[in-house]
Formats: sequence, C-alpha cells, structure tokens
Amino acid sequence: MIRVALPLTLAACLVDAPSARADEAPPDSVRETTWYGWQLLAADGAALALWGPYAFRAVTESGYAARHFDGVLAVGLVSGLAISAVGTPFIHAYHHHPGRTVGSMAARILLPALVIGITGLNGLFGCEDSDPKCHEDNAMNSSRWSFGTLLAVEAIDALTANDERFVVAPLPGRRGIALGWRF
Repeated sequence: MIRVALPLTLAACLVDAPSARADEAPPDSVRETTWYGWQLLAADGAALALWGPYAFRAVTESGYAARHFDGVLAVGLVSGLAISAVGTPFIHAYHHHPGRTVGSMAARILLPALVIGITGLNGLFGCEDSDPKCHEDNAMNSSRWSFGTLLAVEAIDALTANDERFVVAPLPGRRGIALGWRF
C-alpha cells in the first residue's frame, strides 16, 4: 500500500504545482521591509558617549555618585539619558510608528527604573543603617544593573526597528494567503 501511495502523492503534488513566474511582478500586498535600526544605534551611540563616562565612574568607584554629581560628567549623564530615553524613540515617530514611539520611550524609562527599585530594596533591607560601605556597594550594583538594562532595551529596540513587521501576501493561483512575521 505504501509503495502505491507514495508515487501517487508525489504525482499529485507535481500536477498541482504552480509554474514558476519569475517574470511577473510580486502582488501589491507584498512589501519589502526596511531596517532603520542603524539610526537608533547611531543616536544611542551618541547618547552612550555622553552618559557612559559618568556611568563608568559611578559603577567602578565606590561612593562616586554620592560625592560627585556636578561638572561635565554630570551634564553628560543627564543629556545622554535624556537623548536615550526621549530623543531616540522619536526616530520611530519619524518612520510613522507612534505605538513604537510610546513603547520604546516607556521601556527605556520604566524598565531601568524598575531595576533600580528592585535592586535598591537590597540596600534597604540588606544593609544596616550604620554601614555606609554596604549602601555604597549596593548603589554601585544597582547602577550596573540599571545601565545594563538600558543597553539591553536599546539593543532590542534597534534590532526590531522595521518599517513593516507583519506581511500578508496572496499565494500563487489565488489559492489563499501567506502570513509572515518580519524581524
């Protein structure tokens, strides 16, 4: 039975197979996506160049953030974080994606803030009030996790920055549609 079923199945597939149509234009509903993540990476790179030096000092020198929030490094931190959290998501708006603009801005602000809140609880409940070294170490760890979270959010945002994410295309011979998710 299998010896007969397999050749009949193959023959049915070959008879029903559509011919190649390389010279035809693709249907109207098939659109190419363009990746504009490089624009986000460029803006985030400029923001990182501004906030990175202060962040590096804050996560490597114990007590630096508590003692030194002034000068050029502090201005770089504030302006870099403002560009990263508010400015860069507007690239999505330029590409006519208002939902991604709001989502990107929310993720860039709320996720690092959530990480700061969670890691800050360790200093609140894990350190005695009279132990400044413990509080400084906890602040450094909280800074590391929050800056790392922001970098991860920026990378994911840039990787998923396409002008079109969901594609609906008709199948050849008008036998149905194909659905596709573009990354």
